[in-house]
Amino acid sequence: MKKRTSYVTVFLLTLSAVLFAGLLALFVFSAASSSPAVPVGEAQPLTIAEKIPDGSVPSGGLPPFPGDDPSTAGTTDTGKAAPATEDSSSVTLAFAGDLLFDENYAAGIALRNRGIAGCFDEAALDVMRSADLLMVNNEFCYIDKGTPLPDKQYTLHAKTDTAVWLKDIGADLVSIANNHVYDYGEEGLLHTLDTLKSINMPYVGAGRNIAEAARPYILEAGGMKIAILCATQIERYPVPDTKGATVDSPGVFRVYDMTPLYEKVREVKQTADFVAVYIHWGNEKESVPVAAQTDSAKELEAAGADLVIGDHPHVLQPVGFVNEMPVFYSMGNFLFTSYSTDTGLAYITLDTKAKKISNIRFLPMRQENTAVHLLTGDDKQQLLQKMQAMSQDVIIDADGNIQKRP
Repeated sequence: MKKRTSYVTVFLLTLSAVLFAGLLALFVFSAASSSPAVPVGEAQPLTIAEKIPDGSVPSGGLPPFPGDDPSTAGTTDTGKAAPATEDSSSVTLAFAGDLLFDENYAAGIALRNRGIAGCFDEAALDVMRSADLLMVNNEFCYIDKGTPLPDKQYTLHAKTDTAVWLKDIGADLVSIANNHVYDYGEEGLLHTLDTLKSINMPYVGAGRNIAEAARPYILEAGGMKIAILCATQIERYPVPDTKGATVDSPGVFRVYDMTPLYEKVREVKQTADFVAVYIHWGNEKESVPVAAQTDSAKELEAAGADLVIGDHPHVLQPVGFVNEMPVFYSMGNFLFTSYSTDTGLAYITLDTKAKKISNIRFLPMRQENTAVHLLTGDDKQQLLQKMQAMSQDVIIDADGNIQKRP
């Protein structure tokens, strides 16, 4: 009887030890899971995008937001409003800055793990999806395997299955005239063209030859013909990493010399009622436009452009006018890094009967914790005041409506 009691005692002690070890492991796992997987920011962010340090992100990536199913990222319905019809008296065009889906970086990891609703709040998605046309800068190439350019510091690419995220956020048109669409060479560019075509996503600014790269996107609404051209002035040196398209070779619509773009604007203006130019230009991280931007804006207006939207600096720059042509010199980052940055949408309403702009608006947003939020209240007013302070020749009201200063 005493021996049997000893066996029972040993068994109970062993069982208690196992249960204690299990509870301890569960506690450690929970504590680790509660720590952030991606750093929110750095004192000195990288020039192009905040790369996630090696070993800082577990294989699971970012935790999903409550209620989000990561497996459905890129598969949801866009909820896009029907485009303007021939009977419409107005059409809305929304322009955003730089997007990055590369999963070596914070934005791509967040999108994969949180889903679209975890990276754009409902209010932001509502205005993005409600525009008749939303255009963004696709600042990378789509390729699953390949070799990056060997001597380039930052090479950006995303898996081809991420392209549908463009549809999910409500995008209708992408710019691929930038200095990263060629980061995996000609192969990466061609894969990008094929990938965008496979999801029926129109693109401008690059192509299999110069005719395709310089081709405008045409939107017809309410009897108004709207043309959108796209080009890149970056890199600004004679032999670039990003190849310009030629008569028989793929590349971007490269305008190191802006003359071809001016000529294209004149050509397109002969048949279009409204010509918008979305251009990659300026200096990175500088909030003041350089002469290459301001001088080119004047020439674009003289050639017949009705609107200019800029990107590449990764920060917001002023809104201005050249005569009656509005210029958003840089839309900055949209969803590109994990550190906090101001962003927004250039929201243009066209009167299709008068065939001209009826309203210009800046919708303030912030990219924070690798997510984009539509700003309200004091945060909204602070960003509008910041835009007003840097935009001396316009008046911006409390709702972000913009008028040329008398």
